[in-house]
Amino acid sequence: MWGYKGPPITGKLPKAKFVDMANLVPKMRLVKSPVKIALIEESAKWANLAVSLLQEYTTEGAWAVEVALAASLDTTSTMKKTLGVDFQPLRSIFPVSACFRGQIGEMSAIPHAMGTGRRIRRGDVLIAEAAVEIGGYSCELERTMIVGKPSAKQKRYFQVMVEAQRQPSKK
Repeated sequence: MWGYKGPPITGKLPKAKFVDMANLVPKMRLVKSPVKIALIEESAKWANLAVSLLQEYTTEGAWAVEVALAASLDTTSTMKKTLGVDFQPLRSIFPVSACFRGQIGEMSAIPHAMGTGRRIRRGDVLIAEAAVEIGGYSCELERTMIVGKPSAKQKRYFQVMVEAQRQPSKK
C-alpha cells in the first residue's frame, strides 16, 4: 500500500478544514486549450508516421525489437530534421515509442504482453502502438496488423471487432 502511514492527520491538525479534492485533476483535464489540442494533433501526425514505419519494416522472420527500434529511431530523426534543432522532448529522453508490446501472433490478444523473442511469422496478428511526445503532450495510436494475407477466420474476427466498435457506448 502506497501513501501516508501514521496517525490520522486530522488528529494533528484539529482546527483544519479538509476539502475533498479527488476530482480536481480530472476536472482540469476535461477541457483542453487550443494550444494543447494543437500539440496533441501534431503528436498524432508523428504517431501515424511511426506506425506506418512499423508496418513498412515488418517482414516475415524479423525480430519485433529490431523493427520497433528502427521505426522509433527513424521517426525521431525525421522529427528532429523537420522540427529543427530546438526540438526537445519534455517528459522523456525518447520522444517516440513505436512497438508491438509483445502482442505478436498467439500473444496478440494479451493486453500489454511481454516480448518472447520469437520472430514474426506470416499470418501473425500484430498490435502496433506508437506514442509521440510533443511539448509535453502525447497521442497514442494503436493498429491491428496481419503479416501477409489474412485468413478467413482472421477476417471474420476482425469484422466482429469493427462491428463492436461501431456500437454506441452505454453509460
